[in-house]
Amino acid sequence: MQHKLLKLKGTNEREFVRGQDIAMSLKEYSELPFKITKNKFDNEGYLFGEAANNYRKDTNMVNRADFPVDLDNVPHDIFDELVQGLKAQGVNAVVHTSFSHKLEGKGNRFRVIAETNRTMTPDEFPNAVLNFIDDVQVLKKYKEYIDPCTDRKSQFFLAPSHPPGMEKFARKQYINGGAPYVPDTQKRSATNSSSSKSDVVQRNVTLTKEVGRLVQLYKHKPTVIRGALAFNETYDTPLEIKEVMTVVNSIWRKHFKDNPEDTPINEIISGRQSYKIKDLKDLPKVGWVVKGIVPKKGIVTIYGASGSSKSFVAIDLAMNLALGNAWFGIPVITKVPVVYVALEGFTGVVKRLQGWCKHYKWYPNNLEVTKDELLLAENKSVDDFISFYRGREFSGGIVIIDTLNNACPNIDENHAGAMSGVIYNLKRIQTELDCTVLIIHHSGKNEENGMRGSSSLKASMDSVLHVTQSSNGLCHWVLEKSKDSECGVGYSYRLDEIEINDETTCVIRVVGGHEPAFKKQSLGTNQGRVFELLKERILPTFSQDEDLETTISAVATKWTEQPSNKRSNLIRSNISKLIEYGLIGTGFREQNQDRIWITEKGMNQ
Repeated sequence: MQHKLLKLKGTNEREFVRGQDIAMSLKEYSELPFKITKNKFDNEGYLFGEAANNYRKDTNMVNRADFPVDLDNVPHDIFDELVQGLKAQGVNAVVHTSFSHKLEGKGNRFRVIAETNRTMTPDEFPNAVLNFIDDVQVLKKYKEYIDPCTDRKSQFFLAPSHPPGMEKFARKQYINGGAPYVPDTQKRSATNSSSSKSDVVQRNVTLTKEVGRLVQLYKHKPTVIRGALAFNETYDTPLEIKEVMTVVNSIWRKHFKDNPEDTPINEIISGRQSYKIKDLKDLPKVGWVVKGIVPKKGIVTIYGASGSSKSFVAIDLAMNLALGNAWFGIPVITKVPVVYVALEGFTGVVKRLQGWCKHYKWYPNNLEVTKDELLLAENKSVDDFISFYRGREFSGGIVIIDTLNNACPNIDENHAGAMSGVIYNLKRIQTELDCTVLIIHHSGKNEENGMRGSSSLKASMDSVLHVTQSSNGLCHWVLEKSKDSECGVGYSYRLDEIEINDETTCVIRVVGGHEPAFKKQSLGTNQGRVFELLKERILPTFSQDEDLETTISAVATKWTEQPSNKRSNLIRSNISKLIEYGLIGTGFREQNQDRIWITEKGMNQ
């Protein structure tokens, strides 16, 4: 039986929105080969259903077909169990391993696509797929590992793929001994209520563990409440605040009842303070590790495209900080201990560090490098990291995490709630080790849009350095953001190749400093007017992005110089030019589709 599907193509998650409609049977899908690729998005994607204008979003869905279900991070390999369970209940399906299956830190991952005997309306689909999961015992058994986006109306799925070297774990099986599943589209109150209740219970359990840790660590109730509320925001569906407070109050009472030797801290001496105007002149000035660039006890990001030389910049910074040497001629206030967390390419990092030492004949004894796991979304992992380096008496230095992506392997970087938990843990490392934290991160596909992922990440940074490399090999870093110094300063450099142990690596050779002037884009009268109206509409919002169609309508009401019947079309054509100039961006942002925002270049226009 063939169903209509929307076949999508892209290079990152945001791009999988437009495609072409095709007819495909489950057997034909089962015959798709595993693609071997480092980037899972370098592949085809499929939306099992039809969408208006071949554009994927919830409101465009015409129908849904079949039941695709992903199971993530299952603690053991259940491939054969899935196949036997589906066969036993006569379900026609395809079962295959998914991209991250058995990757370190990712667990076991599988996809089940069950055949249905008809299509469903978009409103029928969520109930139908949840009912299907409850009806198939093997899926119900592992329900806690099923992707929570399964019942999303416009959810798409990448074709089978694995990274190089993981082909040996690839498995796929087509099951055709039964009949297409007949969807039950009615809402099952008892089941859904039970499922919802189970989710809430699970969230309460994890929150209770975290609150227990916070109480034991701080014994200061306001601090515990702040930590609990921040942790709660990491859930896709946070608990109500009153539920969080119930957990906090309960654990607080229990802890001090069970541990009478502990005493609650009612006042933190170094806590809240306020100052009169006359006192402000006596406040200490901002402390710097690298003057005007890297603040003392701050959080910093170095980001850039793959291959832009950002890790070379980080290593050069780390070595000079450990030695107390000036960096790119900028004063380093004092030498500090350095911990380099090499989560991406440990061997390459080691070679670069050794190459640097051999080239400059400097061998700092206060720099450590580790490849041990650090998961910023998991409190226990962060606790272990802090405890380990406290035990090594590390304090007052800098922790460099290379890269953020490898420290958050199961986190959607575009999800503001999920990233708030990561930011919270970065601040914990910074506070509890009394240090600066520097993360190495990637830019998005369009570098004009800045760092990849949620805008909340950049907003939380004290300094942001953007690294680029031109086609002729000339590299640059620019201070893109600084809360306490002038932005825009930067330096040019080249990578000089050197030999180390019969291999080659590179060191940085400074070419010169610069203060880049942002060249403004020349705009026509209508382009300039539309751009100003867009900024007036978008910039005052909290997220600094807006729904595209709502924005066009709002701008049209204010562009009174043009005839009302022509405004919308004129606005759309001018928006297209502004996108071409890199002044605005449109598309998928913060897990929302059809958004419009002002880019970094637009901010400087």
